[in-house]
Amino acid sequence: MLTGGSAGQNLVAAIYDTTTQSVGAATIVRASAYGAMAVKSSTDQVLCVAFDNGNPGNLYAAVLTVSGTSITVNTAVTAAITGQFTFAGNWAAVGGAFCLSYKNGSYGVARAITISGTTPSIGAEQSASAAGAPRLYVSGSMLRAVRVSSQSTVTCTPYSVSGNTLTAGTTASTATTILESAVRSFQYPAGDIGVLHTNGGYWVASIFKLTSTTEAVLSTNINTHGTLAASSI
Repeated sequence: MLTGGSAGQNLVAAIYDTTTQSVGAATIVRASAYGAMAVKSSTDQVLCVAFDNGNPGNLYAAVLTVSGTSITVNTAVTAAITGQFTFAGNWAAVGGAFCLSYKNGSYGVARAITISGTTPSIGAEQSASAAGAPRLYVSGSMLRAVRVSSQSTVTCTPYSVSGNTLTAGTTASTATTILESAVRSFQYPAGDIGVLHTNGGYWVASIFKLTSTTEAVLSTNINTHGTLAASSI
C-alpha cells in the first residue's frame, strides 16, 4: 500500500499480508513528495517514482525490495523534468521497460525506466503540447500515448522502446473541442484505441489504428441529427 506523496507529504509504503490479515511497519519511501506512482516490477520488488515541486523539477525513482511484510528502500536515482511537475498519469509495461506519463507545466510527457538489480535507470522525456498526462497503451512492442492538445486536437503517438529510450513514430490527430478531463479512451482487444470526445457541438467517436510505427485515425460524428446544447456537452 502506498499513501501520501501529495502537496509535500511524506510518501509511505506498507505491506498487507493477506494470509495473516496483518499490516507491516510503515516505511517512508521519500520525504516531501509532490506526486507518486508505483508498479510491481518483479516477484519481490516494487518500482516507485515521486516528484518534487521545483521549477525545473526532478523525478525520483527507487526500487522497494519486499520480504514478508518488511520493505527495504534501495538507493534512489534522479532525473530532471522540464518545468514544474503538475500531476502523474499512468504506467505501461513494454518489454523490459516500465513507461510512465505525467504533466510538467506546459507538456504531457512519456518516459521509460529500466531496472538492473535494484537500480533504476531513467530515460529521456518524450514531450508534446498537452492539457494533461498522456494515457498510455501497449500494442505488441509499441507504446502508444493519447493526448489532448490545447483543447483543439486529440493525438496518438506511437513509440518504439529500446531499453529506456523511446523513439516516436508517426502521430495521428483529429479535431476536438473538449477538455482533457472529459475525454474517454480505451483499447479494443485487437489493439485499436477508441476515444470518445466532442467537436463543434457533436459527440465524436475516433479510432486510432497502428501499422508498424504509424498511427491512422478515423473519426465519425455520433449524433448527426444535430448539435448538442452546451449544457449537454
